[in-house]
Amino acid sequence: MKRSPLHLLLALFCLLLLAGCARTPSTPPAMPNIDRTYGPDLPANPSQADLGSVTYWKICMACHGNRGQGLTDEWREAWGPEEMNCWQSKCHAANHPPQGFDLPHTVPAVSGTDALARFKTAEELYQYIKATMPWWNPGALSEEESWNTTAYLMKAQGALPDGVVLESSNASAFPIHQLAPLPNADRPALLVLTGVLSVAAALAMIRSRLRGSKK
Repeated sequence: MKRSPLHLLLALFCLLLLAGCARTPSTPPAMPNIDRTYGPDLPANPSQADLGSVTYWKICMACHGNRGQGLTDEWREAWGPEEMNCWQSKCHAANHPPQGFDLPHTVPAVSGTDALARFKTAEELYQYIKATMPWWNPGALSEEESWNTTAYLMKAQGALPDGVVLESSNASAFPIHQLAPLPNADRPALLVLTGVLSVAAALAMIRSRLRGSKK
């Protein structure tokens, strides 16, 4: 069926309205760079996320990086030549000592736009951390340490409001991946174009009705 110009204008108008309401993933703030030697600086009254930064530094940072970047080549180089090859024989390879462990070759980032994609809420992240971390001793973290670490990672994602203390009663209400509205800079042009198309659609409708009344 042939579409009239009116139909096309109305369809384009609807698409623009949807684009104006679309929400795109926001870019989370960068995780603070933690000094691997001295650890994070805590304020006088540390928040749950602040305390989580200490747990992260002591337990998680070795594998997940000082900025949450994962076990990258750049991060391993920070440890010096004698410690760079984590998978050398009788270190963290398959033939590790009895008190050691086999380290995966790929350790994911925990900070950034694509980080923690497998989790939807703080509750899911907490449950995973509590049950499986650290890699070499799963379940060793206390509930408090697990909640603190969850809060720290959520804060690094820009997904935890100030003053919130995560716990089992509220953690499922906080999504890890926040959505942001269309940038303000893009809105004026979109509104102008939408207005022009609205007027054009109205004129086309009036013209169509006038033609119909003359028949």
